[in-house]
Amino acid sequence: MTDNAGVTEKRKTRAILIASGKGGVGKSTAAIYLARALTQAGRRVLLIDADTGIGCLDALLLGEPAETGWYEATMEYCGWDAAVNTSPEGVDLLAAPKTAPDQEDGALIAAAIRRMRGAYDFILVDAPAGIDGAMTGCASGCDSAIVVATPDAVSVRGARAAASALEKAGIAPEKIRLLINRFVKKQAVRARLLDIDGVIDRTGVRLLGILPEDGRIPTSSVTGKLPKEGGAFRLACERVAKRIQGEQIPLSFRKMK
Repeated sequence: MTDNAGVTEKRKTRAILIASGKGGVGKSTAAIYLARALTQAGRRVLLIDADTGIGCLDALLLGEPAETGWYEATMEYCGWDAAVNTSPEGVDLLAAPKTAPDQEDGALIAAAIRRMRGAYDFILVDAPAGIDGAMTGCASGCDSAIVVATPDAVSVRGARAAASALEKAGIAPEKIRLLINRFVKKQAVRARLLDIDGVIDRTGVRLLGILPEDGRIPTSSVTGKLPKEGGAFRLACERVAKRIQGEQIPLSFRKMK
């Protein structure tokens, strides 16, 4: 895209908020891998890190801190071209500021989304964890939402609260989907964690996909390198990305342990 509103090809943009009721569920990692999968599918993708103060997407995606991001651009401290950083995989990123801005975060995020519409196929907004005004404010600029939860009772309770907060923020219930992360089939069978039906029933949110536990992902997130081709987590993210694009992809437990 260019600073002078000269978008060479107008795209129909879908802005998707990626949220969670609590921290520590792998929301940011899921956002990165979904963005990579959509990019590899030929889509133009922008990630927006909305977690002011402790934003981490620049370190995870680029391997180093970003000097500029959405805050600097919306405040006109720099141009939009200068604010966008591109990863080696081709994912564009608007990083979060390192200190919380004085203005309401959600309003600035919504302004950034409006500015970028038409230049991307998908805008994924990595929301702050929790259900406070920072998360719901970001929802005002988005068309739909993905709520990430792990299959334990506390996370599921948080996911239900997040979905309810998103509905109150204006996202229709049918536009909110559930993404179960760190699923371990054996533990669900042994009743150590909730099974898939239990998570769906307790959240009341329609299922988008399941991402398996994969011990390589923490290291991958730190180094910025993808796991090997065909890894269970990466394969699951690719399947979820296809569903986001509208393909009818059945749920699969292949390679899940």
